[in-house]
Amino acid sequence: MTEQGKINADCDKHSTELNLDDTTMILKFLAQLIEQSDLGAEVA
Repeated sequence: MTEQGKINADCDKHSTELNLDDTTMILKFLAQLIEQSDLGAEVA
């Protein structure tokens, strides 16, 4: 693998991890909003 290929592979790996972290944060944020809203109170 070339040096540029290694750099690209590292970038792909990091961007995938970042996307997973972002998705987790968004889901947690949405869960908090639902808990704080009337909808959460009705479901609970």
